[in-house]
Amino acid sequence: MKGGDSYRKTNSEQDTQIFHTSLIMERRYLMSAKKTLLMLLVIGLVGVFVTSSQADRKFTEKSIKGTWGYTVAGTIGGGPATGVGLVTYDGAGECVNSVKMELTTPTGVQVFQITTTEPGGSCVYSVNPDGTGSMLVNFINSAPPALPEPFLTHGLPPFVIDLVIFNAKKEFRFIVSDLGIPGTTPPIPPSSVGDGVAKRQSGSDED
Repeated sequence: MKGGDSYRKTNSEQDTQIFHTSLIMERRYLMSAKKTLLMLLVIGLVGVFVTSSQADRKFTEKSIKGTWGYTVAGTIGGGPATGVGLVTYDGAGECVNSVKMELTTPTGVQVFQITTTEPGGSCVYSVNPDGTGSMLVNFINSAPPALPEPFLTHGLPPFVIDLVIFNAKKEFRFIVSDLGIPGTTPPIPPSSVGDGVAKRQSGSDED
C-alpha cells in the first residue's frame, strides 16, 4: 500500500508540475502577444505621425505669400554688385520685385533702382513640394541715374533665381544668374551671378 500511495503521490506531483509549467508558458505567450500587439500599434502610430509630418512639410506657391526683404551680392556685366530689395509674392505664381543696386564699373560706382512694376517688367515664380523654387524676373530701370552700358542701350537681361525655403517658411536663400541678351549684335552672353538671403516681413501661407 505504501508503494501504491507513493506512486500516486509522484504522479500527482508530476501532474501539478506539468500544469504549472503549462500555465507559465501560456502566460508568457500572452505577454509576448501583448508586447507584439503593442509594438505594432506603436509602429503604426509612428508611421501616421511621419506621414502627417511629411505632408505638413509640403510647399506650394502659397508658402512664400507676402512681402520679403532681401540682400544680394555678386556681379552684373562682370562688375561687382550689391543690392537690397523687396519682393512680394501673391501666393499664386506672380510677384513684384524692386531692388536698389550698387555696381562698380570701369568709370566708377553707380547706384540705380530697378523694378518689375514699370511697363515691360515682369516677375513669376514657382515652388516645388520639397521647398525649392525658381523665379524669372525682367527688371526695368525705374529712376536715374541710368544703367551702365551695355544695359543702357539694350536693357537688362532676364534674371533666373533659384531658391530654397527654410526656417519654418520665414527665410529663403537664393542664387542669381542671367540669360544674356540674345537679340544684340553680337549677342551679349550671360554675365551675372550672385547669391543672397530673404526674410519674411509680412504675410504667411495661412493668409
